[in-house]
Amino acid sequence: MYYRQACLVFAFIALVDNTNAFGNRMSSDSFIPPSITKSINSIHHIPFTNQRIRQPHGTAISLSSDADENIPAPVKKTPPPRDMNYIPTNIVRQLENYKNIRNVGGADTINDVYVRDPETNVFWFAGKVARCTGTVSLEQAVARQWNFIEEHACRLRVAELSRKFGTLEIWTAPGDSELDVAYNRPHIQFVKMTKRPDYCVKEVKAVEIGFESEIYEEGEEGFRTLRTEDGLPMNDEIQTPE
Repeated sequence: MYYRQACLVFAFIALVDNTNAFGNRMSSDSFIPPSITKSINSIHHIPFTNQRIRQPHGTAISLSSDADENIPAPVKKTPPPRDMNYIPTNIVRQLENYKNIRNVGGADTINDVYVRDPETNVFWFAGKVARCTGTVSLEQAVARQWNFIEEHACRLRVAELSRKFGTLEIWTAPGDSELDVAYNRPHIQFVKMTKRPDYCVKEVKAVEIGFESEIYEEGEEGFRTLRTEDGLPMNDEIQTPE
């Protein structure tokens, strides 16, 4: 248990470092989630603003221009609940909640979670969500943790997802169905979740839901799948030799 928690905290730090490495190579008009940008700027001692960043040598880089009209503004309309900010304390707590719920309710209480840039057909595996099925629906469990899940996915896949923070889609699949997804089994259909402006704060307590974040080991490319707008496999089923 404590080893897993320690791994999560170190993975969190590594994700931030990974973000910094990608951030230095991304173009000036690339959008990075505010909390990620703050991490980058704190290292370089550059204050974060929504309009411009002043470089140490006086060179200003604009974060928004006429050419950036297709890039979402780096301002959230509704702040997420503080207990779902992407910080180590919340990461460890939601993992503990996930394990406790799964230990009591079994596999029926969990679903696999995928995050997608709506302009592509690539669905990235981001982790697993757990919920108290007697009081919380799957839609509520995801909506309550939306910011948490979306930001984790952006840190996990900086190059592919971070520019679309705030507009990413979250889809779910049956729990522990990664193998069936990898083989494009047609009976596995992803379900698109809906983002709630109120994050279901009044309806769902944090203790009733959990999230096990996907973590990459060194050299791991990450699990992804190609899906249609209906959440079905784009490619034919892979047949296993008998």
